[in-house]
Amino acid sequence: MRKQKTINRLSALLLAAMMLLCCLPAEAEENETGTAAAPEEAMETSSESILQDMELGTFNISGFTSPFPMFPLPNEANQYSDTDYWFNTADETAPYEISCNVQIFEIRYIAEDRERAELWYSENSFSGRNVEVLETEETEIDGHLARIYLLRVKGSMGESCQGVIQYIRDSKQFRLRLLTEPQNGTTWEQLPKVTMADMRSLAKEVRYEPTGEDITLADGELTITAKGDFSVLSAGKKLQFTAAFADPAKVKAVDKSLEAEAINWAVADAETGETAEGVSINEKGLLTVDKNLAAAKKVIVKCGAPFFKTLAEYPLTVLPAVIAITTDPEEIVFFAGTDAVSEVKALLEPDTVPLLGIDWQLKKEGTVEMTPGEDGTATFKPLAAGKTTVTVSEPGGKKYTLKVSVVEPVTAVDLSCSGKPVPGGTVTVKAVLTPKNAGVKDVKWVLVTGAEVAEINEKGQVKISKDAPHGTLISVSCEALGASEPVYGLTAFNVE
Repeated sequence: MRKQKTINRLSALLLAAMMLLCCLPAEAEENETGTAAAPEEAMETSSESILQDMELGTFNISGFTSPFPMFPLPNEANQYSDTDYWFNTADETAPYEISCNVQIFEIRYIAEDRERAELWYSENSFSGRNVEVLETEETEIDGHLARIYLLRVKGSMGESCQGVIQYIRDSKQFRLRLLTEPQNGTTWEQLPKVTMADMRSLAKEVRYEPTGEDITLADGELTITAKGDFSVLSAGKKLQFTAAFADPAKVKAVDKSLEAEAINWAVADAETGETAEGVSINEKGLLTVDKNLAAAKKVIVKCGAPFFKTLAEYPLTVLPAVIAITTDPEEIVFFAGTDAVSEVKALLEPDTVPLLGIDWQLKKEGTVEMTPGEDGTATFKPLAAGKTTVTVSEPGGKKYTLKVSVVEPVTAVDLSCSGKPVPGGTVTVKAVLTPKNAGVKDVKWVLVTGAEVAEINEKGQVKISKDAPHGTLISVSCEALGASEPVYGLTAFNVE
């Protein structure tokens, strides 16, 4: 066994020496003094692939099939964790060492389409004072975007040359690094360089097969709902919002803490896009409107999932507090059998508050047909005789009760007179309405003739002046105010 190890060691030394000799020019150039140049000055950088025709091995890690070079020198694989592997050349006497490192990182991001993948690569590109990006190239692995980098990296042992493949799938980052690192005083100029050809050949061997159920961007699409589906909210009120993933079960399966942690809430002014003043929302989606909100404004409630780069929005209008609410008209009376229409408008105090979010609730169906409209209005049509009420409310909770009646109309008015029509006397005119159950019994009295010698009050009482000439004709009209069409009663008498 010891003899075999010695043979392996000698073979390794011999091969390392051969590799070193390959880096030297065929003939040493002479310097100005005529002496041969030192090896460090004579060594040239190899422009060929360091892998060349080297055989590649493969192994699986977290669903990824990863290649690694079968180095000509005896190599060893160092497994630091289930997701971190190193493959190294083992000759410590060689001028440089070649290594291959494969790592898997869990990431708070999913980038299954090109746009999101490009964004992720841009946000996670290599930077720092010790790293110089020499070249980058985009490629595809299994139809998904990947990126290759060539780097010059300063380290404690000198400058190394690194090729890096980055590939993201199912919220996991696959990273493969091929490194040439200096040993025994080798400089950057002498160090063989990892080439793009090396990295392309490795990238061709990378594969991915999900170890579990794939999670996609579509699974992370968001929807926002508000308790009660409000579109308007008044000062001093709160509103609970809820965000849901398209497939919450799959999202939770990736990481049990992800669903709760992945939602960010914000509320912005719809016009400026800035944080909305007088309105706030906490980390659980509970929105609060300041009770002293001075003016109405439109806001946008936003819910984002950084992991998926998805966003959902909910438009909302917030209003100042209202002192009172009434309607115009304050009461509605319809006559049965007609096709009348009445529009009612809500009135707010102060009147500077927009008529938004006005709610109309009809207490009893069948009496009238109600159609809520825009700008705080509602339209009513009669259906059948009866009475009902409508509760009119604004978002802050102030309410008003509107009375609505559908009544039988007056169809005829019969008049009769009592009393003596003499100068200084009083004649009382009585009205009998048909039908007896007419809903509105109010009437209007008018003296058609004789107004110069008499007057009539709201009770139908005609008072005749003391100097009224004998034989003066006094005629009285009674208009029924409870009729769908004009209905009058007429009577007349002469002064005796």
